[in-house]
Amino acid sequence: MSYGLMIYNNDLEIQMDGTYKNFSLHDSGLWSLSPRWEWHSFSPTINPPMIVTRPSETYYTAGNFDKNASYEYVGQYVWADDYFTLPYIVFTEASVSEIPSGAYGLAVYNDSGNLVFHSHNKWCRIISITTFSTPDAVLPEETIDITVEDADNNYFILRPLCYAQFDTGGFTYIFVLAMKKVDSVTIRVAGYYIDQIPMHLGTLNMFSDISTLIEVNV
Repeated sequence: MSYGLMIYNNDLEIQMDGTYKNFSLHDSGLWSLSPRWEWHSFSPTINPPMIVTRPSETYYTAGNFDKNASYEYVGQYVWADDYFTLPYIVFTEASVSEIPSGAYGLAVYNDSGNLVFHSHNKWCRIISITTFSTPDAVLPEETIDITVEDADNNYFILRPLCYAQFDTGGFTYIFVLAMKKVDSVTIRVAGYYIDQIPMHLGTLNMFSDISTLIEVNV
């Protein structure tokens, strides 16, 4: 049995209850990207983060998280096709540590005594979820256009992270699943070619058959 406040939307889907933890805003800002893999930092958190970004008209993709010596999440690797500035938000699971001392408001806990919601925090608001068949890692590159509500103002996360490589003609070709904004209501996802290496690394296809694009805001 679940304990605590339970709130439904108009489709009778649970928005908040005493079982599932919600994601609240932990950090936000701008990353200056370059046409290569680079590490970009955010405010440390012990809770696993969910990072969402507002796409530009240049392809980019996110990589693995990085931790410090205290096992806190402190950054993420990002690859871009060109130089541009990328707005980002870091969400983390509901935690007492995310509530400033002395803050007042409604608090909802689960039956283990863990916080799942506090009205002081800014919470992740899901706008849309789109699942689609993942473009293949081939040349010429395959793409798919996804209709969204507002690519100019909302934030997005593409899952799962995808990487692939294959050998041909004495080279290893490397691909990632990347995205960019086409216009205010369209996001384009591609099995994007990023590099070739003059050696044989073997064929490794880690592209999932199905991918998901989640559109959110606060």
